[in-house]
Amino acid sequence: MKKLPFLFLFLILFLSGCKEKTLNLKNNISFDFQNDISYGKHSEEKLDLYIPKNVKQNQ
Repeated sequence: MKKLPFLFLFLILFLSGCKEKTLNLKNNISFDFQNDISYGKHSEEKLDLYIPKNVKQNQ
């Protein structure tokens, strides 16, 4: 019976993190991307980089 509050709290936290989040952009944006950029010594330390095309740079 003591585990019931913890189980209830766990279910609330678990289910609240499962909501799908969408971002509605009004403009069609295209990206340049680079796959598997290494950022460390381990072979699994890689990332994918997405850069928006035609973006004015701040000066």
